[in-house]
Amino acid sequence: MDIKEINAKLSALVVKMLTKAIVRPDVTIVWSANEEPHVMLYETKSSAYVKDVIYYGAGDTLSERFDDAERWIDALPSPEEKRIKDFVKSLAAAIELGRANGIDVEFVNPLQATMKKLSDNILTDQRAAQ
Repeated sequence: MDIKEINAKLSALVVKMLTKAIVRPDVTIVWSANEEPHVMLYETKSSAYVKDVIYYGAGDTLSERFDDAERWIDALPSPEEKRIKDFVKSLAAAIELGRANGIDVEFVNPLQATMKKLSDNILTDQRAAQ
């Protein structure tokens, strides 16, 4: 694999990460002494521009590590799936907060019903996708 091929693969991974709504993605190759090179994927969520490593490549060769990184990105949820998952997580936290603070069931029960519907829909969608 020459430099142009490596640059093309790095760029393609960044584009793929963008389709999964990864915030400020970056891809690098880390090649330390006495080691095979590693493909690393980063996301920068904070305004301080601190990169979080979200993937550290696996495989025996650089090509296998690129392939593994691509499979990892493909397995990520779509932006819509992520939004729903985040909403369900926030809704669950609101229900727990309501219970912990003794909020009347007339307010908490509709939230629980909504969460059950969302959970059922998520399970149904996942089964349909398989």
